[in-house]
Amino acid sequence: MDCDAIAAPDWARGLTDVLAEETIGVVGSRILPLWHRKPLLVARSRVVLDQYSIYDLGSERMPVERAVGAGFGIHRDRLGEDAYFDEMFGRRNGIFLSGEETD
Repeated sequence: MDCDAIAAPDWARGLTDVLAEETIGVVGSRILPLWHRKPLLVARSRVVLDQYSIYDLGSERMPVERAVGAGFGIHRDRLGEDAYFDEMFGRRNGIFLSGEETD
């Protein structure tokens, strides 16, 4: 969970329940914005949605091509060596790179 995100009360339980299924290696969650005022039209663009990790495919379970970093879980035993984050990516003091979850 990203430090600037607010999890739903049952977020961790939902991810844990799905990851307990034998065929699941990655599970993502809906990421919905909490705007302080009505957002500009440009905020609906794919570039802005991706930059702010706004990802909403609805509430039904489905296979997806990617998980976005604001809130997802991985099962390391099922993903093997692919289940890691490259520490060269990601935002940190003075560096605004991202992409560690999609790498």
